[in-house]
Amino acid sequence: MTRRADKLYDALAYMKAANQYKKILKKDSTDTYVMSRLANCYLQANEYKKSVYWYQKVTNLDPGIPENQFNYGQMLMANKQYDEAAIWFKKFLEFLPDDKLALKALESCQNWRELMKDSSLYNISEGEFNSPSADFAPLIDGNKVIFASARTDDKFIFAWTEKNFLDLYEVEVGEEGDFGEPKLMKGRVNSKFHEAVPTISASGDTMYFTRNNFNNGRIGFDDHRTITLKTYFARRSKNGKKWVKVKEFEYNNDNYSIGHPAIGPKGKFLYLASDMPGGQGGTDIYVCRREGDHWGEPQNLGPTINTEGDEMFPWVSPEGVLYFASDGHPGLGSLDVFRADKDASGKFEKPVNMGYPINTPQDDFHLVMEAGGNTGYLSSNRDGGMGDDDIYYFRAKKLLKGLVVDKKTRQPIDNPRLEFYVYQELDGVTLGDPKGEFSYGIKPNYEYSIIASKPGYQDAKIIPTARQLAGKDPIELELAKSEECGPEFVLMGEVIDIENNPIKGSPVRVILKEKVIYTDDNGKFSMPLAPNQDYVVVAMGGEGRPDKEEEVTTKGLDESAEIPVTLMLDPTYEDTGKVFYIIYYNYDRYSIRRDASEELERVAKFMYKYPTIIVELSSHTDSRGSVTYNDRLSRDRAKSAYDYLISKGVEPERLTYKWFGETMLVNDCNDGKECEEDEHQLNRRTEFRFMGFVGGKKVRRKD
Repeated sequence: MTRRADKLYDALAYMKAANQYKKILKKDSTDTYVMSRLANCYLQANEYKKSVYWYQKVTNLDPGIPENQFNYGQMLMANKQYDEAAIWFKKFLEFLPDDKLALKALESCQNWRELMKDSSLYNISEGEFNSPSADFAPLIDGNKVIFASARTDDKFIFAWTEKNFLDLYEVEVGEEGDFGEPKLMKGRVNSKFHEAVPTISASGDTMYFTRNNFNNGRIGFDDHRTITLKTYFARRSKNGKKWVKVKEFEYNNDNYSIGHPAIGPKGKFLYLASDMPGGQGGTDIYVCRREGDHWGEPQNLGPTINTEGDEMFPWVSPEGVLYFASDGHPGLGSLDVFRADKDASGKFEKPVNMGYPINTPQDDFHLVMEAGGNTGYLSSNRDGGMGDDDIYYFRAKKLLKGLVVDKKTRQPIDNPRLEFYVYQELDGVTLGDPKGEFSYGIKPNYEYSIIASKPGYQDAKIIPTARQLAGKDPIELELAKSEECGPEFVLMGEVIDIENNPIKGSPVRVILKEKVIYTDDNGKFSMPLAPNQDYVVVAMGGEGRPDKEEEVTTKGLDESAEIPVTLMLDPTYEDTGKVFYIIYYNYDRYSIRRDASEELERVAKFMYKYPTIIVELSSHTDSRGSVTYNDRLSRDRAKSAYDYLISKGVEPERLTYKWFGETMLVNDCNDGKECEEDEHQLNRRTEFRFMGFVGGKKVRRKD
């Protein structure tokens, strides 16, 4: 059976292989080879949540396989678990200390907050023409948007993902920005295999696009019997309504892929992505120069742009700025969008990550802009979309720019902190650059105030004038040095709820300075502290939620330092019924697994920290087995988790437990439905709900 699954895996039929591997694991749930293959099937198919589940299982059984360590780290990043991902990249680097991809991934895990600091620069909204299938690679063509989609129901299925093949669609954009009904492009560009990533020549009469190695009704294979990607071009018909005369790009090759074409400004350059031999890593970006009626040979853009990872989906703005996707440069996880400007000699400079919200921990790629560069589209499989890859519309906010300087010397202050308030409510926080310069995306017709701070300096506040908000006058904030010299200290804190979610805009009072500051979008806050002082930091709960305070001190500290503090606000009655922890069980078992015991330790610590809360345990089973048996099994699971917490010193009066058998499934894997093991696993669980306070009023469940 393993041989059959491996054959499908080697043929890149990952989802069919996954089904076979899961059948094998039903017979032997400890086979780490099969688990590794299954986890990688889901990785290749962009099923990141399933992939991280199986990598967790295989690394628990055998944590010493380097390939699994690296892939597990990647999947944890894609699921926003940066701290845990860093642990596995470090383990991998013990085996291969000079691996550049792992070093960059570790750097990303350690610096991901930097990429979140410019979150005010863009508004992002989901495209109106998305479908539950894959939609990506938009191209602006006059009053139309051309894009790739798998929405067509077809008898041909792509074995890699077991989903429909991609075709090229177009949708008209109205004068008010509304969209018509997407339609298949007319002509001969669509075949029974994949078509995607279009680009149109400067003259508008030629479209280049990516297709599987298929032309004139014949399929081409490489030496391993794999169908590669190729670039094709078509001519616009005389009436301009369809694309005809499809031909192959002259540098295509059966033995490697060459696709993702992008025509540069004025039509002089054609950019492509290819895994041809001699590149920097996986997929690199190449450029061809126009030579009369032909293109010159593809030239690799070199190590400034390309890495040991994958670079793809190039697009070049009218100003000559290269935008592309990469998983090899430091980023937020998976593919991120980067931009590279040209220097005076015409060479591309070091790429810059576009940051959040253009980039997320998931795949973000193929960015194109409308004329003017303030609006555009990008592709992403981020959370919250309609399904699979989706197309998003973005609009750049108006940038408020300024400078922070030393009041006495007039020299720029490096990396100052800027807080932006709208009508005295915190709107956002950003950091200036090493030259003291800052920028922040603002909303039109709003009144702003700005507070600048830096350890060793007194805070400064400015209310920008109408001319400054309009960009007509420069903004400058002057910081005066604090009276006390010596080491500098910065309070670095966060405010979170019981589910470890950041609380945006939470007021935090620092006693001694009697200053109220506010958390940013990620629940973070910071402020300078004076040497040789004791402070009390208070997260102000409000609306019946008690304040939470912690003591910090700078006494006895001789060197500059960041002083961390985390303030977890108590739950309130508004949180009643919320599930804040879940543990899972093996099939037909109620014993506590190792991963579940780690979660239960967290539950116990949580209950120590909040000694008055009441928690309800509700246990469940999957649908296999009789109703009576499952009712008893779920009761045993509830009792097992309850006893574990009691053994850790949690008072019995603060715990209640219930059991529901198979009556509350989280999916449709009910009796008679054939489901995979990982789907059944989601139902074999105990959930932990906050249910109120000891001595408080009676609380009813919200469900």
